[in-house]
Amino acid sequence: MDYEIQGDLTDSDPLRHLHFMDAYNPNNEQVKLHAQHGVAYVEGCAVGSTLTCDAPQSFVTLTLEPDANWGWSGMDWSLDVLNDTGKGSVTFKAYDQYKNEFISDPFDIEDKGQNRYKLTTAKDQLVTRLIIETSDGHPMVDIKQVSVTDARIEEIPEPIPEPGTLALLGLGLAGLAASRRRKQ
Repeated sequence: MDYEIQGDLTDSDPLRHLHFMDAYNPNNEQVKLHAQHGVAYVEGCAVGSTLTCDAPQSFVTLTLEPDANWGWSGMDWSLDVLNDTGKGSVTFKAYDQYKNEFISDPFDIEDKGQNRYKLTTAKDQLVTRLIIETSDGHPMVDIKQVSVTDARIEEIPEPIPEPGTLALLGLGLAGLAASRRRKQ
């Protein structure tokens, strides 16, 4: 089964989308995704849930992709982890338009409120796929406040190979969890 949420990128011409897909729970079972408030809030639901997501479901992996021939050079978002699971970690795996893979070191993630993250790329690189994965025992319940800076891939020139330029962002995620908003 394919459970995917497609969100519109506002003020884009032509209209483009960001796809939230491939969410899996700790048992490696696919989780249905449910959106609220546009792309600002995507949560996991049990497969049998109705449109109102009557059975919330946590997930440990989530994949995000833009429409074909588009990518993003910047992105920020918040992750919420299941309450009372303590401090854990989250890893980000990104793919650029040349199919290069970049994996971050683990970043801290806490179970009390929103964990803010930010991604930026090196010059002339665009992310075409992002996989978010939390550590065992620290499943996510939702991703919120997603915003991206995107561009058409054809507008980005082919890279000139030189040492060190493949540091997409050092997964650009430095200082990533700098601010956290606590739940009331």
